[in-house]
Amino acid sequence: MKLKLLFSAFFVLLLSFGYSQHRSSNLQVEFENSRVTYAIQIGGFDFQVNRNLLFVEGLQSGFHEVTIYEVKRNRSILVYRGGINLARNATTYSFFKNRN
Repeated sequence: MKLKLLFSAFFVLLLSFGYSQHRSSNLQVEFENSRVTYAIQIGGFDFQVNRNLLFVEGLQSGFHEVTIYEVKRNRSILVYRGGINLARNATTYSFFKNRN
């Protein structure tokens, strides 16, 4: 019984360590126009831009779909749809300028 418990605990720790290795990418997006409010969706997660900078920690490395919306009053206008490939154990820097 103790051996099964030991193996179970070891397996859970190994699984959590392996999962944490994939969530080590960061993304920083700078926006040209700070007077416009943007809403961003990265891989199914929604973010609001604080002033003209968005910094997201703990993303999974790999390819993520990105959609950027310009928020005007009660409407959201799609201004960008694409993707980004995040490197493992790194911070990716990006600039959103002229809707690109």
